[in-house]
Amino acid sequence: ARKAKKAAAAKALELYEQGRQQSESGRTARKNARETASTVLSRSLERRARAAFEVAVERYQEAVGLDTSLHQAWNELGYARRILGNNEASLEAYGKALALKPGYAPAIEYRAEALLGLGRLDEVEEAYMDLFRRDRGLAKQLAEASTRWVEARRSDPMGISPERLERFSTWLENRQGLAGKAPAGSSSSRRW
Repeated sequence: ARKAKKAAAAKALELYEQGRQQSESGRTARKNARETASTVLSRSLERRARAAFEVAVERYQEAVGLDTSLHQAWNELGYARRILGNNEASLEAYGKALALKPGYAPAIEYRAEALLGLGRLDEVEEAYMDLFRRDRGLAKQLAEASTRWVEARRSDPMGISPERLERFSTWLENRQGLAGKAPAGSSSSRRW
């Protein structure tokens, strides 16, 4: 039984690595699609990215099916699902990653971006504050994603009221202003 469990864990890690390779391929294709001036090439690259993320989801699902304790695989499964537009399913995967490793900053950030996509702004604000204490780089990444989201919602609100959008935008600007003034290590020893 011990040997079988060890073999399953090794296979799970192999599948996780295959998923990571597919995710990286998808990220590269998405980046290249954004940078190209050719509409035809951009569409082709977006299709390639989508296909890579679909394969990544399969590999991550297989990995966590063999070893449910791989918090990194759950996190990456959430990421790939979110990129494919399945924010609700991504939240489930991030939840499992965080249940296995509470405070895992990459899962907190990715989860917050999924929440952003669902318009759950109070939870995004909470995640930002958590990240600000844990990992300033990821807090900045979330703030940048949030800024892009706010700009997109100004032209297409997707059910977010103008008042709530402005409150979130103001909160975000205030947080970014404060982040620029706070010493880099100042909050790591505090529990606000």
